[in-house]
Amino acid sequence: MEQAVDKIMQRIDESYTLEESEKEVLRFGIQAAMELTLNLLVSIFILYKLHMIWEGLLFFGIFIPIRTLAGGYHSDTYLRCLLFSVLTLTGILIASNYIELSISLMLAAILFLEGAIAWIAPVVNADRPVSKREYRMFKRRLKIVLLADGIFSICLWRMQCGKAVNIIALSLMLILITLILGKIKYKSYQISV
Repeated sequence: MEQAVDKIMQRIDESYTLEESEKEVLRFGIQAAMELTLNLLVSIFILYKLHMIWEGLLFFGIFIPIRTLAGGYHSDTYLRCLLFSVLTLTGILIASNYIELSISLMLAAILFLEGAIAWIAPVVNADRPVSKREYRMFKRRLKIVLLADGIFSICLWRMQCGKAVNIIALSLMLILITLILGKIKYKSYQISV
């Protein structure tokens, strides 16, 4: 990925005169766009191959907003991140086919996991330091998202949508695990409010 970004930046450098700070911002943007595109294509391929499009969309609908606000563990390299993402997405979707716990037990697990996430998060990491004000803002927004997810989960429970409730519970379990791993890895960066 870095080599591709280097080649793109070399071509841009030959065509335009940019300040060093502009180059850094452009490099970051290009690399982020390429990584996001690759993640998206790989995820769509997995969802297609597993014949689990709606389940994958539900997973991402739960996972992305919470993880964006909650933070957590981040891999040291993009390749490790991609591999971890692929394995967890595939694992959660496949596991959702085999879990046969009662839907009421899964709803209780969801509510417990949301409480644990609200208590632990946000987890600050070295690459994205935050001020106390930002930390409090993330915490407030996270609680709103968790409340909405909780209400959504209760609605699915009332409609007896067991598989959807399983996917939500598994997604929240993954988020909680990444939060705990992040707290351990980034212990020195945590903010006490």
